[in-house]
Amino acid sequence: MNLGDLDDDNWHNIAPIAGDIARFIWYLDNDECEIDDHARNLTGLQDLKGRKPASDFTGRIHTADQPYVTMAMRDAVANNAPYACEYRFHKPDGTQLWLLAHGRFVTTRSGERAILGINQDITDLRRRQERADIVAHEMNHRVKNLLAVVTSVFRASARNTTDKAELVTVFEQRLGALASLNSVMMQADQMTTRLTDLVNVILRPVESGKINKTLDEVVLNGTAAQTIALLLNELMTNALKYGGLAADGKGVDLSITTRDGAFRFSWQEHAGREVREPRGSTGFGMSVLHGMTAATFGGNPRLNWDPTGLHFTCEWPDAEMAATP
Repeated sequence: MNLGDLDDDNWHNIAPIAGDIARFIWYLDNDECEIDDHARNLTGLQDLKGRKPASDFTGRIHTADQPYVTMAMRDAVANNAPYACEYRFHKPDGTQLWLLAHGRFVTTRSGERAILGINQDITDLRRRQERADIVAHEMNHRVKNLLAVVTSVFRASARNTTDKAELVTVFEQRLGALASLNSVMMQADQMTTRLTDLVNVILRPVESGKINKTLDEVVLNGTAAQTIALLLNELMTNALKYGGLAADGKGVDLSITTRDGAFRFSWQEHAGREVREPRGSTGFGMSVLHGMTAATFGGNPRLNWDPTGLHFTCEWPDAEMAATP
């Protein structure tokens, strides 16, 4: 492409005029560049007026991106074709931009070879993309974990049920707890959830008057929330059948608090009658109460069968259960 009758110092007149477009020309024979007012304001290179060594600009391109910029430029010259590339740019004040560059190889009226082009600030777009990538990675990780948990729940439920109807009922209850957890967490940022929201969703099927809740304001990370959801579901299911939430039950005291670096969970049932410890219970519920709680950040579960009902407690390190700020 030839600039025709345009003088070399009027190169900026052939670039698009727009508020967010920064224009430049790179004189290849002398390895010099020139940028317009908008480019100077965008990059913080206020003193880069007139022709300057190209390194004054290119030296601020992120070292990891410089090879790609050089390759795009060379390809544009070799093939007399347009080029486009994205790169990180370090401003003099230490901040970093993402710039999108478009341009093509030209010859000026005086016969100089040059790259004529524009730069556009795409920093906000790249940051949104990076956040989306992080969320997508986390979602992929969570889906794999969730499928593993669902498989484990099904196998354990199948081992401890006697017919298909019972299996369907038990599995639907446990899957429902996971679905409720997922719904709560999908409404939050960074795959976290507030403790109060989680407890209210899991215990929603239960008459509220039968559960006396003491809950601290805590935001749980994904692993902690999954454990608490399954734990509450198993305790609720057992209490509805045999304990404090049964038809003749007197209720449950639920306390989840954080004190002195410890995350404390307490479930105290009031059955209204004498309750005895069941013998030989090794089902999925016990795996949750003992195994999952202990495996989650080194929990310390304790299960006591008081005369008036089941009393389950567990402690975890507060810092491990809470979401990262």
